[in-house]
Amino acid sequence: MVRRRRSIVIPLLVVAIFSASMGYIFGYYTYNRSPRLTEIENNIDNTNNLNSENKSDSNIVNVATQKEIVNNETKIIFRTYYERCKESVDTESTLNDNMIGLNEEGFNELILNTMPQFDLFSFSKDEIVLLEKKQDICPKHYLITEYNGYIIVYRFNEEGQRVIFQETRIPVSILPPVDQEKLKNGIIKNSEEEVTSLLEDYS
Repeated sequence: MVRRRRSIVIPLLVVAIFSASMGYIFGYYTYNRSPRLTEIENNIDNTNNLNSENKSDSNIVNVATQKEIVNNETKIIFRTYYERCKESVDTESTLNDNMIGLNEEGFNELILNTMPQFDLFSFSKDEIVLLEKKQDICPKHYLITEYNGYIIVYRFNEEGQRVIFQETRIPVSILPPVDQEKLKNGIIKNSEEEVTSLLEDYS
């Protein structure tokens, strides 16, 4: 009877020791490997997130670039800045066929080659502004000066050329030296009423 009990106890003890050993080994392995596995998994997740963000940013840039091109709805404005009166005149025009589909770089290159007197002032798919500067007076104004000893009044056409508005028989010589010098340099007025008032003062 004693021998039979011993024969049963010994195998059970061996099984218990073996199970405890395996549990310890498994726990040790899991404890030491988990942080490393977690780190690897985190690195993989971070890499995937970064790739997704880069793709998203790239798509945004590509979409923005594709949108900012000249199309049939784009307005083009020719802006002339007149140095003498410090004012600008805008003229809206139609697009040429060779402008359609160009981005800012391509459009700027086209302008440099075909209209070098203009600079690209602003560019978008909605509106393009080309700027030209002139050392003259815009068509909004009148220029009062002297010609052959008499006071003369000019206006300016759209091309910036002087057009005689009124010739007078008022001699410049009857005016004070200060006014003679002003007329020599040219007096700018904004309206016909202002011109009439000045001529009355000089009469």
